[in-house]
Amino acid sequence: MVCPITLQIAALLIAAGVVLSALACVQWPTALLFFLGALCMGLNIFETYIDHWPYTPMYMNSRLIVLFLGTLCPVLSLCGKWDSKAHGLTIGLTMLLFTSATLFFPKDYYMPNIRSASIWSHLYSLADPLGRAIFIASATDTVSGNTKSPLMELAFTFFAIAIFSGMLFSINGLGTPISFHQPEVIGFMFIWFLCLLISHAQWARFRPSLFKALNVSAALLTILVTIKFDLGVWRPLW
Repeated sequence: MVCPITLQIAALLIAAGVVLSALACVQWPTALLFFLGALCMGLNIFETYIDHWPYTPMYMNSRLIVLFLGTLCPVLSLCGKWDSKAHGLTIGLTMLLFTSATLFFPKDYYMPNIRSASIWSHLYSLADPLGRAIFIASATDTVSGNTKSPLMELAFTFFAIAIFSGMLFSINGLGTPISFHQPEVIGFMFIWFLCLLISHAQWARFRPSLFKALNVSAALLTILVTIKFDLGVWRPLW
C-alpha cells in the first residue's frame, strides 16, 4: 500500500462532507469536499499503479468507486441532480464506507503474470468500478423521484465495456475467455445481472415505491459485494 496519508486525508474530507450534508442541504461546499476527497484517493491510486508497473494492482474497486463517485458530485450538482439531503448523505456515506474499509482492512495484491498488464486489463479495471459507481449514484437519483434515470443506461454501458475488455484480459493473461472459479468474477456477474434487472424494471409498470425499493436494494447489494471481495485483514494504515 502506497502513502496511507492520502487515504487518511480522503477519509477526513469525506467525513466533513457527510457532516455538512447532514446539517444542511448545501450543494457546492459538500460536493467540493467529496471531490477533494476523491482527488486524494486518485493520488493514492496513481501512486499504486506507478510503483508496481507493469503488474496490475488487484482489489482496487473500492478505491476507484470513491474516486468516481467524488468526481460525479460536481457534475450532478451542475446538472441540477443534487436537490436533496439524500444525495449528499447517500453518496457521502458510501464513499466513507469504502474509504474506511480500504484504510482499516487493506488488501493489496498484484497480478503476478506480466502478460496480464495489457490495455484490456486496465480498461476492465476502470470500466467495472465506474459502472458500479454510476449504478450506486442512479439509486440516489431514483430515491429523489426520477424513476427513469439516465445514469442507469450509462452504468449498463460501462458494464458492457467491462465484460468485453475483461474477456480479452482473461484470454491474454489466463488463456481462457473467462474463469468462473474466481469469486470476484461471480461477484461481477451478480452485479451485472442486478443492473440488467433494474434497467428492465424501470421501463416496466412497477409502482414507483416498489421500483425505488428494488433499485436501492440492488445498490446496497452492489456495495456489499464490492466490499466483500476488497476486504482484507485488520491492518490499520496509520
